[in-house]
Amino acid sequence: MPVPLFPNWVVKLVRSPNLQTRHWLSRPVEVFQVTPKMTKFEIKEYLVKLYNLPVSHVHTAIYEGRKKIDRERGMRYQEPDFKKAYVYLHDS
Repeated sequence: MPVPLFPNWVVKLVRSPNLQTRHWLSRPVEVFQVTPKMTKFEIKEYLVKLYNLPVSHVHTAIYEGRKKIDRERGMRYQEPDFKKAYVYLHDS
């Protein structure tokens, strides 16, 4: 039985991140929304091995899910937490 390369992870590309980079930063930066359990190393390996992206380094930020109220039932609930990965690609 073959061992799967990666667990069942969901990695979503944020299409328009409204990211303001410095004028001296010539590297392209992509933003992905990943599960909070993924580490920086796992994110880098995932993108390099599956999509052949030239990843230089990865920064991450953890966000709490928004708290909402269900108006029909009057119950409070919270959306799941998520992590954003800012992926810096090699200079082009």
